[in-house]
Amino acid sequence: MKNKKGFTLVEIIATIVIIGVLSLVSVPAINKYITNTRKDAFIELGKNYISSYKTALIGKNLSSKTNPNITCKLPPIGSYTITGIENIELEGENTKSPFKHSLAPSNDGSRGFVLVVNVSNNNKGTGVKDKYVYFFAAIDAGKNGIDQFISEEELSRDIVKRQTANTDTTTNYKKGLLGKIILTSSSKYSGSYSFYMECGGLYES
Repeated sequence: MKNKKGFTLVEIIATIVIIGVLSLVSVPAINKYITNTRKDAFIELGKNYISSYKTALIGKNLSSKTNPNITCKLPPIGSYTITGIENIELEGENTKSPFKHSLAPSNDGSRGFVLVVNVSNNNKGTGVKDKYVYFFAAIDAGKNGIDQFISEEELSRDIVKRQTANTDTTTNYKKGLLGKIILTSSSKYSGSYSFYMECGGLYES
């Protein structure tokens, strides 16, 4: 009969060590890949909300959550309109973020908004057509997301926070402060903008 050799103890230990080292190297890389994929998906979600919001406003078929009889409107020069994302229709499931946490407005800080600003405030009386810039901000129940208003063109993976988004809505989403802070992240559209219309979603006055 032929001799059948099994693995020696040294070989088994060496194999375990190799597997452990590979795990230490690969697991963080896999986790980073998954996180970046979810961040990219969060950005796409924001762009989808903006796209749907544009269509609804232009088609005049978006109503205020607090008063369904009021049709939300594009803002006049130098002002802005804001809407909670729960009022914006998307195809399929839209109550959870790509991080698998709820985006529905709640006391834990989760909520989201799309905001449109008429940035033509410096062109008043010049015959220049209105220019609208759309901004997005959203935080899920796991503190993942974008905690300041970012313009559509500036949305990128790098501004999505993982479990560290600031849920202090007194700072981020209060009506009286929005006109001062919504454009601080973008010098391109810096200026003072006044509140025009709230189409559902804001908790603070």
